[in-house]
Amino acid sequence: MTGSVFLANDRPIRHADELIELFHSGSKPESAWGIGLEYERLPLDASTGHAAPYSGARGVESALRDLAAGFGWNPELEGGHTVGLDREGSLVSLEPGAQLELSARVHRDLVSVREELARYLRETAAVSRDRGLLFVPLGLQPISPVDAIEWVPKGRYAIMGPYLRARGTLAHHMMKGTAGCQLNFDYGSEEDAAEKLRVAMGVTSIVTAVFANSPVAAGADASVPSRRAGIWLDTDPSRCGLLELAFRDGSTFRDYLEYALDVPVIFIRRQERWVPLEGTPFRRFLSDGFHGLRATLADWVLHLTTIFTEVRLKTYLEVRGADSVAPSLAMALAALWKGLLYDGGARRGAWALVDGHPFAARVAFHRDVCQRGPRAELGGVAARDLATELVALARAGLARQSASPTLATGADESSLLDPLCAVLASPGGCPGAGLALAWPRDGATALRGLLDDSARSADEFAALHAPPGP
Repeated sequence: MTGSVFLANDRPIRHADELIELFHSGSKPESAWGIGLEYERLPLDASTGHAAPYSGARGVESALRDLAAGFGWNPELEGGHTVGLDREGSLVSLEPGAQLELSARVHRDLVSVREELARYLRETAAVSRDRGLLFVPLGLQPISPVDAIEWVPKGRYAIMGPYLRARGTLAHHMMKGTAGCQLNFDYGSEEDAAEKLRVAMGVTSIVTAVFANSPVAAGADASVPSRRAGIWLDTDPSRCGLLELAFRDGSTFRDYLEYALDVPVIFIRRQERWVPLEGTPFRRFLSDGFHGLRATLADWVLHLTTIFTEVRLKTYLEVRGADSVAPSLAMALAALWKGLLYDGGARRGAWALVDGHPFAARVAFHRDVCQRGPRAELGGVAARDLATELVALARAGLARQSASPTLATGADESSLLDPLCAVLASPGGCPGAGLALAWPRDGATALRGLLDDSARSADEFAALHAPPGP
């Protein structure tokens, strides 16, 4: 799940056909398929619930330095500031508003993913609690307005901020205020990638609905289940949302290539310097260059990371639709997607649930999900009911994977779906429903409960699942 062979390649690209090779390089035999978790949380002041700063003794940068000093992480520096960490194939990075993201190393099974997540939660708690800092799994900053959130001093964000702000009125809310949970999965061939892309793009709105966990913004109204998902739709229409090409019969890598070539390039990197490309489409950058600079394979890899569709293709498939949620639900999300995407029968069943709808109806459903969450309907069927069907398909898919000679790992993964089943059976049908219900009655008490529940759930998860270690 890296495509790292391309990352250091600064040879100019001679023809667009070379770019397709990146996608082909991701194809792996089933026996080599893995799972990658990307888990973001919001930095909050534990006493007030406002956004915690990046800088200062009580800020996120200071916590990162202590993680490096105390737990064997290697710091990543930019301009003298600590902006990330790495350790044994795992990465900790910062989003523009100091949202903390774990990019776990690639695992063969979900039990080992859970162990890494638990270890990480234990370590981050150890360096944050004494600072009055709390990392909260929520889709959107609940109290602080976006202008009150400090920017992380990374060169790419200094370019991306004004670029996206000119294309979406909520772009800075996305950058500094949102947090999500993403999963990465492998594919075996071009045809396999296309099928997984179609299925994932077809059901991602259902996943967004039942993992909705961002009802409150700037301390105000709590009536919208996933404000995070709605914010993404007003960020940059050229690189966000659903992709029509995923639903075409016979879709290929070239279809995705042609789409990505027409997406404007935000920036490239030369000699440790970030260079803005002023909205030049990659296709034109490839043919004409930019102020004497020629497009390289490394530029293409970087460009693909700035495409923010609900599902995106690199040397693996990344599903991006869920708000950040408590650790047990993050693992349920991983189990749901693994059960669906790594089993042919589950994929076919999932597609049958959402087949036959025109693209316009899918877009309308996605927008309705942002507003109504589990109550949104596709073809007259509520998202919660569709999700219940998906869970059954995923459970069966995980069971078949456990018996597969190439995918079996000896791990019992189907029980990881149980927290999602509990959410689906609850009155609100999504994790943010309780906060949305409590907020209008007493926002201060609801916020205190949110902070306490967040700390407690992380501690319990870490105590229950972390492997022995430092």
